[in-house]
Amino acid sequence: MKVSHDGDEWDAVTTTVNLSRLYITDCSVGISTGDRTGTNACSYPYNWGAVSADKLTQPLTQIAIDRCTVVGCYTDGMNLWRAQGEILSTILANNGGEGIHSTHFEGTIRNSVIIGHSDNQLHLHFPREVVFANNLIGAGVSNGSSPGDGLVIGGGDHWLDPPPVIHAYNNVFAGNDGAGARLGFVRLVESVSPCEEEILPCRAKIRNNIFFENASDGDRYAMHVSHVLTNQESDWLAYNLFYDNNGLDYDPAIVTPAVGNIFGSNPLFTSPPDDEILESLIDAVLIRNAAMGVQPLGWSPLIDAGDPDPSFDDVSSYADGGDQCDIGLFGGPYASPSPLSAGARPTFCWEIVFDFAANRVFFRNPLYLEPGGDPWASKISYVDPQNRHTLNLYWVPGGIKMGWLGQAKDVRHLQLGDKRIKLYRTPQEREELYPVTKLREFEVKQWPFESDDPIPQK
Repeated sequence: MKVSHDGDEWDAVTTTVNLSRLYITDCSVGISTGDRTGTNACSYPYNWGAVSADKLTQPLTQIAIDRCTVVGCYTDGMNLWRAQGEILSTILANNGGEGIHSTHFEGTIRNSVIIGHSDNQLHLHFPREVVFANNLIGAGVSNGSSPGDGLVIGGGDHWLDPPPVIHAYNNVFAGNDGAGARLGFVRLVESVSPCEEEILPCRAKIRNNIFFENASDGDRYAMHVSHVLTNQESDWLAYNLFYDNNGLDYDPAIVTPAVGNIFGSNPLFTSPPDDEILESLIDAVLIRNAAMGVQPLGWSPLIDAGDPDPSFDDVSSYADGGDQCDIGLFGGPYASPSPLSAGARPTFCWEIVFDFAANRVFFRNPLYLEPGGDPWASKISYVDPQNRHTLNLYWVPGGIKMGWLGQAKDVRHLQLGDKRIKLYRTPQEREELYPVTKLREFEVKQWPFESDDPIPQK
């Protein structure tokens, strides 16, 4: 789904997108808003990783994405160019490129699962204020050019006062080939001729997170920072747990951890995430189950080990111990009751029977529990205002019986999703639906039915 806009009004919202319970798959990009803001850098490396200041004058898109699933797309799961809003309880899994690529995003991303992408799971490029909380970010896969990082923060908007901060709280970064989280600069290209750019750091606070089995290819630390001046926040890395990250938790020459971090203690999940399994999941139910597996056991070191500030106190019924924040997905003030509420499943297609001779349509719906499966017990009637014909719609919980259709004959099966529609007719059907006098209005090739019977001529 792509939403574009035009106009040139700084920070004006010109498009609002509300998406809920959508299941998106087998596409190029699952959800795309706005227009790209990237450009080539002025200085080495001369790559596309810079942001064009001119393109930041395009208007904003307001988004609200709730309980959606985006899986199996060919490139990115989401491209959000100059967007603001929220992404809640959403699943992005095993799309071809990045899970989410955003430029100049402001808002909230929480209670979601982003796994199995062969690039960054979430890329916050030149972001504004963002709350990233209670998400499972895992199984980032190295594709040769990218080591497969989890959360990537590139710089930050320097025009805002005070400067924006990225708040990454109570997430689980698990099984990423590269970093669990990576902080770096962004190059903002302010003019092209001559080419001038400004190198901008970021501001991030990393609290109450779990870094579990990341950095497998050795090119990244689990908590990777590109330069000692990258993050302008002080005491930013606190109350996190690091375990089994290939001996590469962080670079001590660049990062000075604050208080409360735990190193080397097994988090004691109920079912530890397996990156090889996460890399193949596209079924929403299995993905939810994997997220539930990072719930801590009752004697886990995660319990009550988070930031003791009361603003981080637990709210989820899955949290354990006292009020103090549990480290990880189920702790803190942003936790949802359960990851089982995330994402949407595909809509199933049930049998539909059209009885044109009697102006009836039968829908098989097993959720409809009329006793005995009586098709006449409940119906919706539609009256065509032009010819006064009445079309009756019936819901049937069990199988549709041929006896209901009189002299109906099965003439065609139509594919609908992973199910088929059976199309029936009676011997009088054509005369009733398309009398000979009406055929002059149609081309013969437009006749809608397949049959060995001859088509009436003019």
